[in-house]
Amino acid sequence: MATACDLFYTFSEIKEDKGPSAEGTIEADPGSKPITPPSSGGSSSGNTKIFTLKFDTDGGNTLSSITKVSGTTIDLTEYTPSREGYTFIGWYSDSSLTKKVTSVKLMRDTIVYAKWAKRDAPNFVDVPKGAWYEDDLKFVYANGIMFGTSATHFSPDLTTSRGMLVTMLYRMEGEPTPKTQHPFSDVSSNSYYEEAVRWAFANHIVTGHTPTLFAPDNPITREQLATILYRYAQYKGKDVSASADISKYTDSVKVHDYAMSAMRWACAAGLVRGTSATTLSPTGNATRAQVAAILHRF
Repeated sequence: MATACDLFYTFSEIKEDKGPSAEGTIEADPGSKPITPPSSGGSSSGNTKIFTLKFDTDGGNTLSSITKVSGTTIDLTEYTPSREGYTFIGWYSDSSLTKKVTSVKLMRDTIVYAKWAKRDAPNFVDVPKGAWYEDDLKFVYANGIMFGTSATHFSPDLTTSRGMLVTMLYRMEGEPTPKTQHPFSDVSSNSYYEEAVRWAFANHIVTGHTPTLFAPDNPITREQLATILYRYAQYKGKDVSASADISKYTDSVKVHDYAMSAMRWACAAGLVRGTSATTLSPTGNATRAQVAAILHRF
């Protein structure tokens, strides 16, 4: 059974200086000089000046500008853009990307600039050249959805757990801060999937095996995968009315009632395909390669 490192081996956290800000400065990394912007521009409301912070995401998704009164400090770590195939490095106060900043004190209209690093999948030794899931692996790796189980292995035939799948969807959603708790006694606060479970439970994407147990380390079956994706699609506002006739699969009778609508939708949408011309394997475990392919199709 895969462990937490399955999802986090290659993830590196950027630790930034969050020390106190000097008056009227833009905080920069240690070793660079603080920038003291001149007080100019902006608009006035009575005797109060208003300034705007704009985000130049350089190809990433658009972040709305922030307008605040003069002197307001904005924590930039709360604003993380996304860009397909790239890892966000941080915000910079200059377009040349030489002065990294973690917060801005608005004393003028200000622009901060995003810096990116291209993310390419390594040549995993257990992924043959031309493997049927090769493009799927590149997609999930480039988008930070799945990583290797080590620096050299992807483990494509390893079974995916419930905790892993929820974490993958959480990453696809940009890892929003969960606002509610979960009721599961087997999801500890220091587990890698805890915030993902909170988010998914709050948005009705997952339920537990029981009212108090989530079973995060249990293998995810193909029908469970279809069901969770069905709920995630509903959460995203997607049309889930499509329904395929799955009777051509001799084992379609094994699909549980709770998963039937989801499985028919997943087959109609081309997310789930038969394991052969006549079998669907609804209760079979979903491998990492299969999950990578399905998430790529989603």
